[in-house]
Amino acid sequence: MARPIEVKALPNFRIWLRYDDGTEGKVDLSDLAIDLCPDAMYLRLTGKSPEAIFPRLRSVPADA
Repeated sequence: MARPIEVKALPNFRIWLRYDDGTEGKVDLSDLAIDLCPDAMYLRLTGKSPEAIFPRLRSVPADA
């Protein structure tokens, strides 16, 4: 499978890609715009857990 070797962000949810086999072009990702949640991207980028970013998600220990 070809691998991307260069990627550039373009306006309007598009990217330009170049693959190691010489294939290049623009891809429209506007249909995915709802799925590209900034919080989810931040978690992936930092490797942090949702609980680390949103303390209210931490479970409260139940009394034994």
